Amino acid sequence: MRPVTRRQADHHAARSAATRAQVMRTLERLLDSGEAFSEISVQRILEEAGMSRATFYAHFDSKSDVLVWLPDELWESLLASARRWAPGAGVDGPTGSPGSGGTAPTVAPQADLLPSDTRPHRRNSVP
Repeated sequence: MRPVTRRQADHHAARSAATRAQVMRTLERLLDSGEAFSEISVQRILEEAGMSRATFYAHFDSKSDVLVWLPDELWESLLASARRWAPGAGVDGPTGSPGSGGTAPTVAPQADLLPSDTRPHRRNSVP
C-alpha cells in the first residue's frame, strides 16, 4: 500500500471539512426557513445539499449528529471574530485590554469560561 503524504491528508481533511460545512449550511437554511427539525428528513438535506447518502453518512452518524457539529462551527466563528479584534485572542491567547477598541475586552475573556472538556469528541476530526 502506498503511504499517504501530508499533502494528501491535508487535502482529504479540507474536503471533509467542506462537506460537513455544506451539510450544516443546508440544515441551517432549512431551519431558518421555518421548517421544524423533526420534519426535515436526511433525504431532504441530501437533495438540498446535492450529495449522496453515502457521503452524508461518511461524515455524520445521523441527522442529530449534524446539530452536534453546529456549536463547533459557531465556536470557531466567534474565535475568528475575536482574533480580528485582537490578534492572538482566543482561549489560550491574550483577550484584549480596556481601551484597545472594539468589543474584544468584553467578549474574548468569556471564551476562558468554557472548559475545553465540555466540547464533545468528534469522530473524523482533524487536530
